[in-house]
Amino acid sequence: MGEVINIKDFVPMVGKNSKESDLAMLSVLYFIENFAELHSEVEIEVRYALIISIYRYMVAAERAGEVEINEEGFSIDSKTSQDLRSKIKRAVDMGDADMRILH
Repeated sequence: MGEVINIKDFVPMVGKNSKESDLAMLSVLYFIENFAELHSEVEIEVRYALIISIYRYMVAAERAGEVEINEEGFSIDSKTSQDLRSKIKRAVDMGDADMRILH
């Protein structure tokens, strides 16, 4: 196992009410909602890598206008969501820790 990071020592680089923090929250919620079955089957390091990859995908999708964040919540284009799901499933099915497939 890698080095333990004390979350109390972590100082966020962005404010709590920023687009970046919203996209990070969306990424975590998206992973939980769409890949909950992976929680018990995939090592924690792989789950973290998947969430980070989802975040990067969401940032690119938001820039392309495929993800919208407003005061009511989040929305993601259905084609974009399906593409992301297929990439995540393919990465997990391959058993490949290399997440470049998502970019």
